[in-house]
Amino acid sequence: MKSITLSKFIYFLSKLFFYVCLAFVLFIIVFSVLSFFESTWKIDIPFVEITTSEIETRTRIQIPLMDMHIGFPNSFLVIFMWLFFVFYAFYFYSLVQFFKIFTQTHVFTKQSIKKLKLFGWLNVVPIVLAAATLIVDLARGRGFKMDSEYLLVIIHLFVGLLVYFYLDLVKKGKQVQDENDLTI
Repeated sequence: MKSITLSKFIYFLSKLFFYVCLAFVLFIIVFSVLSFFESTWKIDIPFVEITTSEIETRTRIQIPLMDMHIGFPNSFLVIFMWLFFVFYAFYFYSLVQFFKIFTQTHVFTKQSIKKLKLFGWLNVVPIVLAAATLIVDLARGRGFKMDSEYLLVIIHLFVGLLVYFYLDLVKKGKQVQDENDLTI
């Protein structure tokens, strides 16, 4: 009987989480597109509720089997929501590839270094976006307000530093492995 190691278990969990995240992203994109049809042609779409006020028209997508919903204004700003969700779907795919490195017999490969670099750079993107948002808010005179999105940035910063540290270890391991291969 094959034993399951911790690295394989974490890889399996990350893969499961990625597929759940991907299904969620696809659900949101499909139903936000369908909300356009409901708003335009007054077709009743399940899980979609359109509310109109004097100020704006908003869409509310009910997530099945949960007491949750996602609401957004009916405008082209929905594209930014899609980009956000697609980014995190790709982020979690990259996380799966990161954990896959731990399940392989040969860790110190160029492919592993590429996967680590990609995952490291994906952790930089939210930090840069949050810094740009902070600069714009300060320029507009809104000041700094510690919100939940900055907690997400702190998490990305911490994960990015850990990935950078691990990337350095893998690069050094690859170098030692290459030197050993030359001496044999």
